Amino acid sequence: MPVGLQIRDSSGRITLDLTDRITRLCSIVTIPVGASGTIQLPEGTPWWYVTPNNAAVSAGSAYSPSISVDANNLLSYSPNATFGSGQVECTLVAGVY
Repeated sequence: MPVGLQIRDSSGRITLDLTDRITRLCSIVTIPVGASGTIQLPEGTPWWYVTPNNAAVSAGSAYSPSISVDANNLLSYSPNATFGSGQVECTLVAGVY
């Protein structure tokens, strides 16, 4: 009999298996207009997304800060110089796989 982890729903279908790739949420940060900062992410493959906090603004890169991650998983954010006058307060959500 194989050994492992499987979680099933009430119908017996597998919803989570040992081989599934599961994400880890590490940080949720509100970024004011013009702000810069860093977030140290743990080991793993980094992921992130940014959403404007103003419901009247359409989501898009014009409103997002510039984001980069270095080889040590240090995520850095800074004002988006290309669209500096159109930025709004945003929420940054980041984690690792």
